[in-house]
Amino acid sequence: MDARTLEKRHRQLYTTTVPLLGRGIRRRAVAALAADGSAGAVRELAQAAVQSRDAVIRELALEVVAQIESRSAINAVCTVWHELRHPTLGDLLREKQWVATKPPEVRVYSALHVGALAPLIRDAVGIVGWLALACGDFEPEIASNARTVLRSLPDQKAREAVCDLVIDEEHPVAHEIALEVGYLPEGAARRALFLFLTEQWARYDTLDFDQRLLRAAYEGANETIRRRVREKLRLTGRSDFLTIVVGHDYRARAAAMTAEELDFVLQMLHAQQAWDRLWTLVMEIPALWSARVVTMLARAGWQPPEADRAVFAQCAALAGEEMALDEASFPQHFPRALLQAQLRAPGRINDVAFSPTDSRLAVATGAVSYTHLRAHE
Repeated sequence: MDARTLEKRHRQLYTTTVPLLGRGIRRRAVAALAADGSAGAVRELAQAAVQSRDAVIRELALEVVAQIESRSAINAVCTVWHELRHPTLGDLLREKQWVATKPPEVRVYSALHVGALAPLIRDAVGIVGWLALACGDFEPEIASNARTVLRSLPDQKAREAVCDLVIDEEHPVAHEIALEVGYLPEGAARRALFLFLTEQWARYDTLDFDQRLLRAAYEGANETIRRRVREKLRLTGRSDFLTIVVGHDYRARAAAMTAEELDFVLQMLHAQQAWDRLWTLVMEIPALWSARVVTMLARAGWQPPEADRAVFAQCAALAGEEMALDEASFPQHFPRALLQAQLRAPGRINDVAFSPTDSRLAVATGAVSYTHLRAHE
């Protein structure tokens, strides 16, 4: 039945013409849809079975729907049930043990509704997200069955998908079930990240005692997951895990850290009064942040080792000159360029090359092939 004819039958099913004539029109529409038997026709009948204001039409439509056998028609009925959640269709699905084969969402919910859990457990890869969503369904039986399926997954890929929901979406039910059953990701870095985020400290320390795996996972993660890692560090107060963010030696990632990461690290180290580590970062991070660190250290009355005290005193003096420590104002404290040297060369200068290893440059002129000059001369 084409779309135009279906629309016509739909109007006939719900016609509000005078009672006697209208019922005849509605009956003929039911008969025409039953004779067609297509998925579209069955869908119209399933809707009429629970939505028609005419009790006779509801009964007739339900009788027709109860006799269907084709897979496409069963899928259509399951889809209407999923959309409407009407108990009449729900009872029919249970009586007939109908489970949709597609789409995936309807397949999952119809199987959970009728209690056909074994196929879901066996073939859970690709539907774990729908199962997790169903755990919060308003029908207690569907929610309970969804939890049963997620607790019983034999396939590692499906278990991995549950762990992914914990890592990527912070899904509370997936979190609960993964911990209860003991699901773990297969990859070492991903597993370290999972154990860290779920606060399984003993297992994490055994797997990643030097934090190498978690650093690799952090560097490869998106900003949402990185933010979750930082928040977990903030809540636990474990500054020993800061190398995950700044690198194994407090320098490796310093230049690459975002403003949000820098702010987090400095706050954590300040709260822990880890002054030595803050000083380690001063020469590695952008100037604005270095000035903030120096100000922190100076206000705390901290002093570096003897070899660094002269440098620290100079930095503290600069940072203490009522310097505005915000991104908009900070650059105004410095000229755009500093004159270091003036060089004179005979003839026309054709080219200039800078040494990559020391303070020398080579000048090609019209009078001399190359003139080697020290940059500070």
